[in-house]
Amino acid sequence: MRAVAPSTESTVFQPEEPTRPHASYTVKPGDSLSKIAMRLSRQGVPGGWRNILGKLIELNPEVSDPDLIRAGATIRVPPAPRPARASQPRTEPWRGEPEPPRVRSAGGAANSPALAAGSLAAMDPKRLSRTQLVPASGFFREDGRPFPVSKDGAPRYAQADAEWANVSMGNAGRSLARSGCALTSVAMALSKLSGETITPSRLDAHLDSAGGYSGNAIVWGKAGEVTASPFLVQKSTVWNIQSVDAELLAGRPVVIGVDYKKGASGGNSGTDHWLCLTRKERQGTDDVYFANDPRDGSEVRLKKDQEGKLVEDTILTRGRDAYRTSGEQVTFLPA
Repeated sequence: MRAVAPSTESTVFQPEEPTRPHASYTVKPGDSLSKIAMRLSRQGVPGGWRNILGKLIELNPEVSDPDLIRAGATIRVPPAPRPARASQPRTEPWRGEPEPPRVRSAGGAANSPALAAGSLAAMDPKRLSRTQLVPASGFFREDGRPFPVSKDGAPRYAQADAEWANVSMGNAGRSLARSGCALTSVAMALSKLSGETITPSRLDAHLDSAGGYSGNAIVWGKAGEVTASPFLVQKSTVWNIQSVDAELLAGRPVVIGVDYKKGASGGNSGTDHWLCLTRKERQGTDDVYFANDPRDGSEVRLKKDQEGKLVEDTILTRGRDAYRTSGEQVTFLPA
């Protein structure tokens, strides 16, 4: 059930007259009725996404084939409820609210308006502050079950998840379970930034169709085109902890290469594995960095060494050498 033609229109759910029992939605490329139902469920429409899907079909009797919806068309959708001012921020806001919801900064004060992830493309990325990026209320599987989410709002995907473990990457025949740590890390970063559920399998399908592989290596610039509002995805081999800190301060994850095997053949930089670095916290006298590990979907902690590299807390490692950044990093800016 995918949209079949391009559209340049905004894809914000918009309420109609207060007396109308539905809202309107402009279909975007790649949409399906089930995806729209899941998005509405995340926005608080009651009944579960399967019931919402049935309601969508009921509200749009002119849709003769629910497996084929046209991008750019306007359909009727059940309205998402307006939460109280103190409720969690939404990633796809209603138009016409008196003011956007407020979120708490790292210090705990509610002192900066939250902005929808879809509006980032219109902003200067240098001006994005930590509180301007709003994590989605949740990320969901096709069957409606939620993925675990880190404290900062990034989903925690595992590359060996049964939903995509056996998916082959590119034309090299390697599976996501075996070689998908970089792709899974990028999927986590793009999910957090966009508010969309960009699973590794969805990102892989996009890369397949967009020429986004060289063998089984990612063509980084293609990855950011998977989201409704694209991102500029860039890889660097010049490590700069100040630049990494600036990205995290702006609320943007950084995908980092790490070395943990002696004598590993991880390319020129010695990268054995990739992590999705999501935030930095001050704990006592230490700066602690947190990353989602696609190896098993867990969260790992790293600290800065004397060389400015990040090294995993050795206390938390399990039967292997501690992760240490190799110098490779991938950043994400609104395109």
